[in-house]
Amino acid sequence: MRVAESLPRTRVLGCPVDVVDMAEAVDRITQHVERRREDPAVPAGVVVTLNPEMVMRARHDAAFAAVLDDAFLLIPDGIGVVSALHRRGHPEAVRVAGVDLVDAYLAGAGRLGHRVALAGGAPGVAAEAARRYRERGPVEIVAADSGDANDETAARLREAAPDMVLAAYGAGKQEPFLNRHLAGIGAAIGIGVGGTWCAAPDWNGHGGSRYSRRACAVSGRSPCSGGSSDARPLECIGEGCTDALGRRSGVQRTGSSAQDTGADARLP
Repeated sequence: MRVAESLPRTRVLGCPVDVVDMAEAVDRITQHVERRREDPAVPAGVVVTLNPEMVMRARHDAAFAAVLDDAFLLIPDGIGVVSALHRRGHPEAVRVAGVDLVDAYLAGAGRLGHRVALAGGAPGVAAEAARRYRERGPVEIVAADSGDANDETAARLREAAPDMVLAAYGAGKQEPFLNRHLAGIGAAIGIGVGGTWCAAPDWNGHGGSRYSRRACAVSGRSPCSGGSSDARPLECIGEGCTDALGRRSGVQRTGSSAQDTGADARLP
């Protein structure tokens, strides 16, 4: 579903992105959860933490591009995306890191009694994330399921009756899962959190943007991989780009060489 029309939405290399800051994003998400709690007919919405890798995936994956077009909210999580917004006449655009967005939302969700489900990650990772979220403050975690992104996992989540689903299957996999299953699960909002739990945020008061490089046990699939062998983070997005290996995207590269450090963090 599309976010309210009052929120500016533009495109970067054909990919939709909403021009929001952290406060606006959290407010939109929280209000939508509250509306659906009052009226179950309010449609479910997927929140995408948009980074350069996802933009480039959408250029050659029509199904993924359709999922992004249908998203409730696409936050600019990536320096390359923010730089492109600046060049497209949005100097007010700022990076909204997905991991920080989740932290900010959960701080208020606990007070409002929102029911939160965690899905994905390697075995045991969702349960550990739930434990640490609870340590940081009051939050109602109703499920911590490390199952695959499939119908069976969605059915288990439905039994928990969450208002919010945080899915950690990696960019390109978690968004289609949420797009397909969120309404059936009964949640108001789903956010793809990529490798956030795998990257292990510093839970001791330093905020979600710092990471301790703890090991993430992976069995069979990597929650940090994004599910794609050819997905390469971009150095820039805009009038021209190259990927991290220096290959052109077909247009001339411009400006910054800053590496994207989006929420879908990777371990070596």
